[in-house]
Amino acid sequence: MKKIIALVLAACMLFGLAACGGGGSTPANNTTPANNTTPANNSANTVPANNTDNTPAVPLTRGVVTKEGYTNEYFNVSFKLPAGWTIYDDEKLKSNYGYTDDDLGSKFKEAVEGRQAMIVYVAIDPKTGGNVIIGVNKTPGISAYTDQLIAEAMLNSFEKRSEEKVRNQITTVRFMGKDMPVVDYAYKQSGKANHISQIWLRSSEDYAMILNFTTTGEEMPLDLLGAFSTLK
Repeated sequence: MKKIIALVLAACMLFGLAACGGGGSTPANNTTPANNTTPANNSANTVPANNTDNTPAVPLTRGVVTKEGYTNEYFNVSFKLPAGWTIYDDEKLKSNYGYTDDDLGSKFKEAVEGRQAMIVYVAIDPKTGGNVIIGVNKTPGISAYTDQLIAEAMLNSFEKRSEEKVRNQITTVRFMGKDMPVVDYAYKQSGKANHISQIWLRSSEDYAMILNFTTTGEEMPLDLLGAFSTLK
């Protein structure tokens, strides 16, 4: 689990470097899989405000973490925790990653700017080991890059990993009422099939939210994607 979270942070850092270095072209393997359907509980969602280049009216915060899920007004996103899942509480985040109460509270914006990336929420399925990791990334000039180029930077980071790759591509899913590019990475480790999906939400010029989904099997976890919605 720590390795997965470390990879998410590394991906945040990598994109920061990629954004400073310039753009790129859309990969040839940008195709939509057969299982690209809209999750049932997202059919009524409207296009969120977090994918504009306008600075949100609310301040950047870690968001609100409860036993039921996670909400963040800055990114206009809400996540409903599936039944039976558990979360990392603040004490575990602090002990694992050296965060302080201020980092997760009143000084969160300063912590993101100083560290470049902060893990704000971790939810785990004890039965399967599947998880959702949410991070906030500081990247100046992010509005100059399309969602596609953000996904491409992440695709390149997955390409360097050492697992036995089954699939590594950028595809499109219906997420919170909008077609979003997502890194679709399936791999095998010790003979066991796993899947990682990453989506980035750009809320303003300088900050983005990374959503990392890890599940067993090779298919994209659309049921987990369906647990997200825009705030009412």
